[in-house]
Amino acid sequence: MKRVLIRLAFGPVQGFIAAARKTRDLKAGSDLLVEVGRAITAELAREPGAADLAMIFPHATGVKGPNIVQFLIETEDPGALVERCRQAALDHLDTTYTETLGSEKVVDHVLARAQIAAYLEFYAAWADCPTDADYPEALRTVNARFRARKALRDFPVSPSRVPTKGQPRVSLPPKSPLLPEFDTVVAVGGPGYTIEEAVQKRFSLGAREALDGLSLLKRRLGKGVSFPSTRTIAVADTADVEGAADRMATIRRLLRDTDFDLGDAVFGELEPEKGDDRRTLDPSVKKTVEKEVGALRDVLAQDGYALRPYFAVIHADGDSMGAALGALTEPAAHQRFSETLAKGFAGQASERLKLHGGTVVYAGGDDLLALAPLGSALSAAKAARDLFVDAMKEYGMTLSVGIAVGHVSESLQDVVERARRMEGQAKALPDKDALAISVLPRSGGEIVARGRWTGAARDSTRLEAGDLEELALSAVAGAPRGLPYDVRREARELAALDAPEWAVRGAYGRQLERKRLDPKAFPLPAWVTTAGDLARFADLLVIAHFLTRGDSA
Repeated sequence: MKRVLIRLAFGPVQGFIAAARKTRDLKAGSDLLVEVGRAITAELAREPGAADLAMIFPHATGVKGPNIVQFLIETEDPGALVERCRQAALDHLDTTYTETLGSEKVVDHVLARAQIAAYLEFYAAWADCPTDADYPEALRTVNARFRARKALRDFPVSPSRVPTKGQPRVSLPPKSPLLPEFDTVVAVGGPGYTIEEAVQKRFSLGAREALDGLSLLKRRLGKGVSFPSTRTIAVADTADVEGAADRMATIRRLLRDTDFDLGDAVFGELEPEKGDDRRTLDPSVKKTVEKEVGALRDVLAQDGYALRPYFAVIHADGDSMGAALGALTEPAAHQRFSETLAKGFAGQASERLKLHGGTVVYAGGDDLLALAPLGSALSAAKAARDLFVDAMKEYGMTLSVGIAVGHVSESLQDVVERARRMEGQAKALPDKDALAISVLPRSGGEIVARGRWTGAARDSTRLEAGDLEELALSAVAGAPRGLPYDVRREARELAALDAPEWAVRGAYGRQLERKRLDPKAFPLPAWVTTAGDLARFADLLVIAHFLTRGDSA
């Protein structure tokens, strides 16, 4: 027996979670990934050398953790142990599939199981670590081998259906809309590969939503998950308006024993779509619900609010994890780091964000994925950042956050991907600890702003995230919605003239004067000195207005 340090990673996280059309798919994928991790650590607990097992990530077996498992253990054959862990992950997925979909006759089970097994990524690296004094060197070796292992990963051929020969051409099965590398596992037929209506209802599929094995498993698992839809999250944006919460509670009560939720009612989606397995509402209930929705709209209108069909996705990740871990040289120190992260951040994220209207999809290690209404997206993101910084203050760590604002009819998968891209843009700023936000209106192109959370030099590339909060307050205070667009137009014209600072600031002043706005109430930041700066400031104004008023389009 020899003592070794082993690191395992499984995923892909984005595919298991973000490949989703419904919010319940997101949550089901998140829960599935967490359970795969638990299956791996459960296998470790059964090992002959488990008495000497020292968990590092996560800090203990059986707890919810990130998609990385790192541990010290006594073993004769590390390679065989790693293979048993990989098989435990595959077995858990196969067992879950069997229990959830195994009896369905309209599914190609052989193909579905092969797809799930092929999709699971699993990496491992290890090094001898006879004593704790050898841990720093063993860790450096594992880090180097792990990077090399991931760089040398193979890309297996996607399991596919055998095409059938017919007249006049070969018939190929449709690809899954959520994971296009895979064929559908659902029986299809008819023009455009339409799924039979009975199958649509049974699996909650659209008429042409021919899903792969993993996506179908998540869809079925999601049927048992209580999770708000994007429409319901959008409606929650106005819950703090006086009288609105009571109206919303009444609508929820009326829909309690139905298959529809608050968001469906508010946005007029109370009729099951073709293929939808939800029961049709009783006409009297529907009429009462529609009356209450009208009353809710009246309450909001009296306060100057309109219901906006937009929501936000928050994607966050800890900054410089490698550097923080590299400063620790003992297994016990790494284990305490892992426990602090799990209990101080991931374990509290759901309750903390709930105070700001946020709903957590996934919180593991230093990763966070959540949904939030527009009006509280900034405060929810800031709450996540502050929670992380407070939990990890001993290590001086910070959190960068990406926010993507999307329309309820936009692909959820696309909005999640934009949020992930924004997180990357936030991390690209010097010193990180930043926020990047993307707004994509139904009319017009994407608008992006980014900046440090605090303490940055005030220039056009390092804006404080607090600027958005201040501008949002200004928007609420009465800045016309047209102001940002007029300022942006001025900026384009000034850029063509290579205008000096005095001309840039004067142009902004003229816009305020035209709209009879007090310059003291809507000041131009000191960092705005060029036409490019003015354009970036205009983008901030657009985003601030969107977060506080938005578009009804």
